[in-house]
Amino acid sequence: METQPSIYSYFNYREYLQEWFCWKKVQSSHYSHRVFSRTAGLSSPNYLNRVLSGSRNLSFDYIKNFVDAIGLSRAEESYLTLMVHYEQAANSTEKALWLKKMMSRRTMRGMQQLTDDRLRFFEKWYYPIIRELVCFTENPDDLAAIGKQCIPPISDAEVGSAISFLSDNGFILREENGGYKQCDPGITSGDEVNSVFVRAYNQQILRQTVDLVDTVSKTDREVSSATLGVSLETFGKMREEIRQFRKRLIDMALADSGTELVCIASLQLMPRSTTRISEKAENVSQ
Repeated sequence: METQPSIYSYFNYREYLQEWFCWKKVQSSHYSHRVFSRTAGLSSPNYLNRVLSGSRNLSFDYIKNFVDAIGLSRAEESYLTLMVHYEQAANSTEKALWLKKMMSRRTMRGMQQLTDDRLRFFEKWYYPIIRELVCFTENPDDLAAIGKQCIPPISDAEVGSAISFLSDNGFILREENGGYKQCDPGITSGDEVNSVFVRAYNQQILRQTVDLVDTVSKTDREVSSATLGVSLETFGKMREEIRQFRKRLIDMALADSGTELVCIASLQLMPRSTTRISEKAENVSQ
């Protein structure tokens, strides 16, 4: 990474700090978590490492220390504070509040405007599916037929509300011939978006996947798992591999010449054992 990451490109402060630290390591191979702590005036040499690993939260008392060590402006300090509030909010209502404030700051800084309505694309599991179906079905006004094509099927009213939402918020556009076309070829939440809507969407998809294993023919699906013992360094590499693989799947879909069905690629990499993450990760970083 040759360019210093912009804090306004992130919603998760841990992801931003991790990307910034990786960038710093590229600038100086001798840079470490210990050096950061010394520069930030922190008594604990592995405080940054513990924050990145998730074993502890970034304390509001130490935000100024991080700001000084990274060299952030006052505006960037304010955005970092919002990210910490968002990540540590007690409930979904609070998270939505902090998320809205972050999106406002991003818009002010010329970032892509992500409004509440646009993020609601992930509020219903069938919104993305209807967006695909309505654009290649022969009769987009036959709501019953479209609803039956969904797995699991949805009602006429749900199809109608989905089409209205997609049209009103610029995801699809009605053409003169009566059909629909997509305004954007592909939509993804991105790796850094951790909104309450995206989280709820992923939860819906995971719950449905469990049920669909028994209802979708084995020849029409691919579901597998592997339990592996790996180091923290390899675990991080595996996470990045999945992120890049997801992006390659999106590129394949965008380059496809035609649409015949809608599918969902759901990828997970989850730790299933506890470990002294902070201590081991600190050893890896040195």
